[in-house]
Amino acid sequence: MFDTVALVGRPDDARIPQLLAEVAGHLLSRGRRVLADPAVSAELPPGVERVPEARFAAEAELLLAIGGDGTMLHAARLALAQPRPVLGINRGRLGFLTDILPQDMVARLDEVLDGKFEREERSLLEATLRVPGQPDRVMAAVNDVVLQNFQTGRMLDFETAIDGRYVNTHRVDRVRAVLRWPDPAAGPRRHRGRPHLPAHAE
Repeated sequence: MFDTVALVGRPDDARIPQLLAEVAGHLLSRGRRVLADPAVSAELPPGVERVPEARFAAEAELLLAIGGDGTMLHAARLALAQPRPVLGINRGRLGFLTDILPQDMVARLDEVLDGKFEREERSLLEATLRVPGQPDRVMAAVNDVVLQNFQTGRMLDFETAIDGRYVNTHRVDRVRAVLRWPDPAAGPRRHRGRPHLPAHAE
C-alpha cells in the first residue's frame, strides 16, 4: 500500500539530508513513487520527483515527515487539503508527535508499507481571526493556537468560545495565550499550566 510517498523535511537542517536520501532510496527499492519539494537541497537518488509541497496532499498517499515535532506539524498542515496519513521519523530535539527513531526507520517503514500499522485519527482546532474592516482569516491548527501581542506595553483583549458557546474573556499583556487540544501524544509535561479544550468539543 501507499504507492506514492511524499518526503517532508526542513531544507536548512544539516541533520536531515542523509536521512532523506536513505529513506528515498529505500522507498524506490520497494517500488514506490517518491516526491520531494524542489526547495529540499539534499542530493536524492535518481527517480525522486521534485513536486511543490502544495501538491503533496493531491498526489501522495502518505506524507513522511523527517525531523522534529515542528516538521510533523508542518506535514500535518500540508495533509489538510484531502486528508492524508502522516508518519514521522524523529530527528529533532523533541519527539512527542513523531513515531519512529532513525535506527528503526527501515524496519518500521517496511511494516507501514506492508499494512502492519494502526491508524490513529487526530482532531483539529480551527481559529478564525476577525479584524474590523478586513475579511475573516480561517486557520487550522493541529496542536494549539497561540495569541501573542507584538506591541509591547499594550493589552490584548479576546474572547474564547467552544462550539459557538462563550467561555471567557481574557486580557493579556506580555504573556502568550495558548489554547491547546488535549492531545496525549504531546505529553503531559507540555500541558502543565496551560488551558485545555474539553475532549468532547467538536
